[in-house]
Amino acid sequence: MMQSSSGVCQGDGNSQARPLMSRFNRLIKRTCINRKGIRKLASLPNLLFSPKKPKKHVQILQNIASLCNITPYTRKHHKVQLSQMTSYEGKYLSNLLYLTRIEEESYFFNRWICNNAYLLNHNDIRYHDHITTNHLHSLIHFGTFITEWKPGATICEKLLENDETLNRAVQNLVKIAQHYKFEGWLINIENEIKPHQVDQLVKFSKMLTEAMHEISSQSLVLWYDSVIKDGKLIWQNELNDLNKCFFNVCDGIFLNYTWTEQHLHRSKLAAGKRFTDVYVGLDVFGRNFYEGGGFNTHLALELARKYDLSAAIFAQGWTFETKEYDEFFQAENKLWSSLSPFLKFHGPVDLPFKTSFCQGFGEKVFKKGEVCTVGSWQHLGKMQHQPLWLQEDKAAELGLCTDVAYNGGGCLKLATSKSTSIRLFACEINWIISLLVTLTYKIQETEKIEEFYLVLNLHPRNAEGNKIKDNKIIKLQCNNGEGNKSLEENIRDSNVHIVKPVVNVSEVKGGGEWRCLTFDVAEVEGFYCEQITVEFIGSLTIFFGQLDIRNRCIKGIHTNS
Repeated sequence: MMQSSSGVCQGDGNSQARPLMSRFNRLIKRTCINRKGIRKLASLPNLLFSPKKPKKHVQILQNIASLCNITPYTRKHHKVQLSQMTSYEGKYLSNLLYLTRIEEESYFFNRWICNNAYLLNHNDIRYHDHITTNHLHSLIHFGTFITEWKPGATICEKLLENDETLNRAVQNLVKIAQHYKFEGWLINIENEIKPHQVDQLVKFSKMLTEAMHEISSQSLVLWYDSVIKDGKLIWQNELNDLNKCFFNVCDGIFLNYTWTEQHLHRSKLAAGKRFTDVYVGLDVFGRNFYEGGGFNTHLALELARKYDLSAAIFAQGWTFETKEYDEFFQAENKLWSSLSPFLKFHGPVDLPFKTSFCQGFGEKVFKKGEVCTVGSWQHLGKMQHQPLWLQEDKAAELGLCTDVAYNGGGCLKLATSKSTSIRLFACEINWIISLLVTLTYKIQETEKIEEFYLVLNLHPRNAEGNKIKDNKIIKLQCNNGEGNKSLEENIRDSNVHIVKPVVNVSEVKGGGEWRCLTFDVAEVEGFYCEQITVEFIGSLTIFFGQLDIRNRCIKGIHTNS
């Protein structure tokens, strides 16, 4: 059974969004537009509110094209992951509010690139900045439509009594999603339905799915494994004939957590070609869950992957809720490191791409290497695109540094004790003409300057069945000719190319020298960049202040620091 709060429906959104129309303002006010975000719709009348003589929703809503202004990297890939956060005494809240001072220990999540979608499940929704951060990392964001127990049964009875209430509810749910710019709904009915109204519930699920698809091809509507076809509330822990009527009209099903391997096997058979639309529920808290959850959650994920099913990771905040705060970051790394072999990573797709690696908090605020504000702060909406924190080589250390930064509250610290490579991003970057790559970095003052490269790993666009084209590697030389040149001199592979900077600017800011290098990378026809790494020749500690990747301007080279 899903652990959840009660209510009619929940959405997440952006309080900065402009109202769509004056009549719709009244509906939006019921979801509490303010700087803290959205709270749940508290009653069925609020949900069913309808403007006078409503027009078709796709005709009256503004900015439809901006609903899903993201390019999901992994929608076309199998083995999808969805993360779901649950509430914990308000301590997930403090890093979501508007530029607040840090007054207590707070949960911080930076594993966005391990997931493809994100769902918040709270009693009082205030998380508009989650939507911004999700879209920054090309994740789909879900709201939750939930009814529970006796109050939920009363709500559903009224909601499903005729087509008029269904139409109005669907239209308003779509309007809310469009207004707050999130792309999905989880339908979670955890109360019994009168048998003669089950067909209406199926119809409601189908209507919501189709209406969301109408405004965005990237939308997803999932059914939670709860009610079955006769209206009884019996969690199946699998896809079968008892709940398939709902699966057939939605984009997927979110399985309850008390499954066994036999449940997964039967689910794959029942799903047919749609097996990746089955999201296996993983409860990190381990309540009556396979192998007990916690640091054994990877065993459950491995089993889901064995059957090529997708996964829905529930309550990954277990690392925060059950550990002392000084143990949290170590526990977080341990959990996600154990899950990483079974995750599909993703990263930047669209250009321009720019990140200062800030995680939305810090001890100071920096701008172009100089301190603007002193004092601890946090604001999730200020988070920048995050790298691949999980590294295979134990000699390579990747961490956040808040003592110095170029922009925001922190920068990326990379350290290695030997020659090695560090993966920064999995990506899918296509470009034409030429690519401008600008890296702003500084070397730790006590370090001897060694050779290092920013490496673009290229892959053929149409590699299936094509064994003629090999991968290509472009190495951007970041030390401007200083240090060991043996690597460049010894390269004989025609698929490896060295590029030197066309712009080299050094500035003394923030207590040390920041160097800004710009590279002009010619288009490699038939290839795209699938991974960005850093290659070290020898030991080195370095700070990356900003990475900026964009197509070259027609009139010349322009860099934005």
